[in-house]
Amino acid sequence: MLGIGSLSLRRSYHSTLQAYCRVDGHSRVATPQSKTSADSLRLIVARQIPWLSEQQSTVALTTFCSFLRAPETKTMGLIPCILPVIFVAPTFVWGPARPRLESLHGWVTFGTVGLVIYGLLPFVLNTFSTDRSGFRSYLLMPISRRDILIGKNLAHLPWVAGLVVGSLLICSLGGLLTLAQIIATVIQVANSFLLCCLVGNFISIYFPMTIAAGTMRPLKPNLATILIQMVVVLFSPILLLPAVLASVVAFVAATFTNFHVIPIEMALALLEFAVIAWIYRRAVTAQGTLLQQRETLILNTVAAQNE
Repeated sequence: MLGIGSLSLRRSYHSTLQAYCRVDGHSRVATPQSKTSADSLRLIVARQIPWLSEQQSTVALTTFCSFLRAPETKTMGLIPCILPVIFVAPTFVWGPARPRLESLHGWVTFGTVGLVIYGLLPFVLNTFSTDRSGFRSYLLMPISRRDILIGKNLAHLPWVAGLVVGSLLICSLGGLLTLAQIIATVIQVANSFLLCCLVGNFISIYFPMTIAAGTMRPLKPNLATILIQMVVVLFSPILLLPAVLASVVAFVAATFTNFHVIPIEMALALLEFAVIAWIYRRAVTAQGTLLQQRETLILNTVAAQNE
């Protein structure tokens, strides 16, 4: 952790120097080369995500680019990515004492889903905070508020995918998972991701909060809002219920039948995904209506300036 922190501090120090000076110490002059980063971000925003409307794709890519540029979101997103390395690394030295794959699959699934949930909560519970005054641009756009929420939710997907792939890759290299177990875990992560987004949308609409620029620190925090978010975080393990339910039912069914646990769990996870996706489609439409009713209040809150 100390080494990672030192490397991050060194990189931010040199990035700050390069923002104001040339490498040779002379003052920086605007050149076409200095606009490469901004041009690349514009190219990302101009792309079209398959199976999404143009409006949803634009919101998702714009939000994702803002995450890439904000140091506070990169710092918060880095913390959950370190945890799999810390907790799974001992599996490489188990040797003959390595547990059976069936006994570890449930714990790996719960651990991966838990990482995704607790990594997402700081962002989805206040999804409009990082926009600040830029939230006004969304309100002026002639698009459905439902598309805004869907785009905001999908902007977290690359980070979630990277976290899941990294965690499962480490477990696979340690010989803890098979391909079928990996597929079942990915489906369970998708279920919890959709539920987490629905909860985050509701809290963001009814309890928005301003954060200071460059940090995730609340600016002029409201006691009721902080308490509500603390309660949501406290009860967030409820979002693990789909994964727990599928695992328990699959284990009980495999105990009294000749079927293997993993195929049963995959079938149950797919059934849960179909139900949760149906609920998400209906619920996000209602949340879009709520967003349209409260958008002015949200703008006045998230766009508050530091004093």
